[in-house]
Amino acid sequence: MHQFDLTDRVAIVSGTASGMGRAMATAFAEAGANVVLLDINQAGNEETAHTLSALGVRALPVTCDVADYAQIDHVFAVVDKEFGRVDVLGNVAGNGTQRAAEEITMAEFTEVFQSLVFGRFYATQQAGRRMLRQGKGSIMSIGSIAGVSSLARQQSTYGMAMAAVIHMTRELSTEWSGRGVRVNAVAPGFIPT
Repeated sequence: MHQFDLTDRVAIVSGTASGMGRAMATAFAEAGANVVLLDINQAGNEETAHTLSALGVRALPVTCDVADYAQIDHVFAVVDKEFGRVDVLGNVAGNGTQRAAEEITMAEFTEVFQSLVFGRFYATQQAGRRMLRQGKGSIMSIGSIAGVSSLARQQSTYGMAMAAVIHMTRELSTEWSGRGVRVNAVAPGFIPT
């Protein structure tokens, strides 16, 4: 017996070519969900789709840079056409930089925030609109312990971005919980992915 039954539900997960994104998508598929797989690594994403399709669910790979709003719009247009609903959003993809704070360029800083904060908010907003119309849904973001504690590992930009993700989660969980949409985040420690 599965702990969670997501039969015929639709989950969108980013970062699915490898690591935590692939693991999250696999867990949803094992619970019966159809999964829309987002990653910039097309070959890895298609490999994940092939593996998950063998579980008897629909696994639809979409090449997507989560920092690009137009690509996120395309994802949701595909989801609307192919499934007509979204039940789960898994925000996993993003990038960081590991350099001394005094050496980070504003271009690097902006790039990290664009993928981890702005892109995630935009995807969350798009999924949230659909979930609010449905009256239910669940959004899960992967944060980091770096968002709640200084790790002193030259990860200031990443830590600030993860703090924003964690606070976005708190704000939206408060705002949307009474309307049937759960918004949560987990903040793991270091995971080699």
